Amino acid sequence: MFKFGGNEKLFNKKLVKQKTFSLLIAVILLTSTVAMLSINTTNAQDMSVHVQAYLSARPNTIGIGQELLMNFWVTPAPGANRQYHDFTITVTDPNGKSESYKMNSYVADGTNWCPWVFEQVGDWKIDFYYPGEYFAPGRYYEGEIIDATTGGTVYADGATISSSSARTLTIHVQSETVPTWPGSPLPTGYWTRPVNEENREWWPILGSYPWFGSDLGFAAGITDMWNELYPNTNPTYNSAYGFIPWVSAPETSHIVWKRTYQMGGLMGGDWGQASSVGPSISGWGMRPDLIVMGRAYHTVSRPSASSPSGQTYWQCYDIRTGDIIWERALFPGETAPNLIEYGTDAPGVVAATQLKPAVPTLLSISNGFLRRYSSITFR
Repeated sequence: MFKFGGNEKLFNKKLVKQKTFSLLIAVILLTSTVAMLSINTTNAQDMSVHVQAYLSARPNTIGIGQELLMNFWVTPAPGANRQYHDFTITVTDPNGKSESYKMNSYVADGTNWCPWVFEQVGDWKIDFYYPGEYFAPGRYYEGEIIDATTGGTVYADGATISSSSARTLTIHVQSETVPTWPGSPLPTGYWTRPVNEENREWWPILGSYPWFGSDLGFAAGITDMWNELYPNTNPTYNSAYGFIPWVSAPETSHIVWKRTYQMGGLMGGDWGQASSVGPSISGWGMRPDLIVMGRAYHTVSRPSASSPSGQTYWQCYDIRTGDIIWERALFPGETAPNLIEYGTDAPGVVAATQLKPAVPTLLSISNGFLRRYSSITFR
């Protein structure tokens, strides 16, 4: 035991004070830890979300054997990579007999749909009910919670989703067939682009030039139209055919607009009655290289400010008016595009199954390079 010159009692008092102070610090640290744990627990608490269910069906008067389209959804949506479960559709016939069907929503958007065909005349009732559910905290992918450290979407908080019922719809079913929405007949007069999407029946005359065949394959409706417009015609592209489908031209030639590319006509003077027709414009020498959605693309020669030789420009203009939309010089090593690339975008709605075409791009393949350009800006 250490001695401190008769101050042992004083040392013991200091030691007691130090122990008390150390114990106090420990208590404070422990309290702080508990407080921090309480704060973290509070941040991770569940939330309650009130939702509303909706039901839509068209038409509300329909004939026996015709198909009704039902759309139903819950808002707000479940969020990225989550989906609602057990959507319940109940259909009640005029005699009061009901049938119920369950399905989940599409991922992320909280929607779904289904068709229905009625076989009995009278007033039918349709109900949509969502029972609600609990989304636990965690990582979700394609509608389900997963045990992974990457991918999907992480939700730090749990969520209790309320139940909800949509208003009941009444569908009147009759024995007579209800006409469908009338289609848009093909135009017989002057028309311009862009073509409104409501004119869906116009698609067979809205093709591009040149045509290189379809990589998508023909859907049923497209095959039927091909056989109607081009019976016994090979649908496979061949450059020797000179065949351009999906476009419509007048039966008689007429001038829409004109532009001077080269001097011609009678020379006069010593040449007498002889005329000059430039070989570069004989036939259809100044035809566009490409035509896409009403825009024509081809090259023209411009005087160069830096050399005695001309400068080649790539030009885009409206085929209806001849108005130049844009033009720019081709850089050294570039060649004018001569191919059209058709791509697809993801459908704008998660539930959509129809491919959505992207804006076509223009391709140039030359000198060992493949270059892709925007058909809008040529960049």
